[in-house]
Amino acid sequence: MLSIISQSQYQQLAVATGVGSVILYLGKKNKQSTEQIKKRLRLCLTAFGFTSVAACASYAMGSPNGVIAHFVPVIKTWQDKYLVDIKQDTEIIKKQNDETNAKLDKVNAMLAQLLVNRPELEKPLVDQIKGFKTLPEHQQNALLLFTSKVGAKGVARYKGLIKAVNTYADNQTAENAKAVTEHINYIVRVNGKDIEDTKTKNLIISLFLDPATFDYLVGAGALPQDQSLLTQLGVDLTKPTGEQLADPLRDLIKQLTAQGKPIAQQVVIPSSESLPEAQADAVVQPQTPKKIHHSPSQGAGGHPAI
Repeated sequence: MLSIISQSQYQQLAVATGVGSVILYLGKKNKQSTEQIKKRLRLCLTAFGFTSVAACASYAMGSPNGVIAHFVPVIKTWQDKYLVDIKQDTEIIKKQNDETNAKLDKVNAMLAQLLVNRPELEKPLVDQIKGFKTLPEHQQNALLLFTSKVGAKGVARYKGLIKAVNTYADNQTAENAKAVTEHINYIVRVNGKDIEDTKTKNLIISLFLDPATFDYLVGAGALPQDQSLLTQLGVDLTKPTGEQLADPLRDLIKQLTAQGKPIAQQVVIPSSESLPEAQADAVVQPQTPKKIHHSPSQGAGGHPAI
């Protein structure tokens, strides 16, 4: 009797251990909380425990058709359903991961397109920010995107921004990071009227402070758990992705286009950021009018829209 009971117990233990291992692996791989993993393990062990007790009791009582044995098929059916649920959950999670990876690939491709002239854009930042290369990649990309908008020579005139980034590079705290974003101001003069491109500004700020928020805003990620930055940026979560940030520059250009008017755009660097006059003579003045015929695929500076 002992040998038969032991064999049954070993079989149940082997199956329970195998399923438990699968639960732990999937839980860790998909970053489930400890409580979620514990809950699944408890359900699994309870189910296999009942089956084991039922098998032992039925044998010991010498009654294969006893009351406990009657519930064994029911428990086994539950076990089978649970295993099917695990398989379905795994397939759903895999599909979600594949979709997320595809969206991230799209974002990376977009960034690669925007930063096609990366060496040229990077040079003024490396020259003036000693610790630029020590910054996390997403923060380097945010500053490069900003440079792609104001120009490689124009960014040199953002003295406040350069100073703030140098301070942050030396001491990378959340407070210093926020101080950097206070200098990310992107103003475009359209047909003589100055418009702050708040959408581009807020996207660059989100990329610098929280890549998860940036991914969400460009439609490449889920709603982040920490939504404080979304609130700070005035994101309207009731609207579909892509329309949640106000876009006054786009609205003005659409209006002018509908009226059939030519559109001339130029970057305007805030006076609070520009270099002293003696140093400004050494760089190209970004205020020089330059006509740019806008198309939906271009941003205010003639670069692909973000």
